[in-house]
Amino acid sequence: MSAVGLKFCLSEDERSSLINDHGWSFSGDSKDCSDYSFMTTWKTDNPGTSASTEVTIPTFAGETYSYDVDWESDVSNMEGLFSFANYNGDLSLWDVSQVTNTVNMFRNNPAFDGDLSLWDMGMV
Repeated sequence: MSAVGLKFCLSEDERSSLINDHGWSFSGDSKDCSDYSFMTTWKTDNPGTSASTEVTIPTFAGETYSYDVDWESDVSNMEGLFSFANYNGDLSLWDVSQVTNTVNMFRNNPAFDGDLSLWDMGMV
């Protein structure tokens, strides 16, 4: 199977299984673990525990998370967003001008030490 230019990282065991156990062959792919980034779009008006302008990112105490979230300016609720997350990424350029709730946003997140001085918090 031609896989020219495709990269893999966390799927190395699965790739090896396809080759060794199922006789598949790949050509042109390469192992590259240098970038785990991805982009996703969320439909937020589904029924559930968060409102139509909210996203819940479940995190677990004791785990380390490293992610950047690029919000559009219509996000209004960031309640608990980085709770228990051990997160210390750069949030300085986020557009939070429409945010009305930041309750417990960094609760139990001792790692965060970012500069939020440019944030427009006039709606909170």
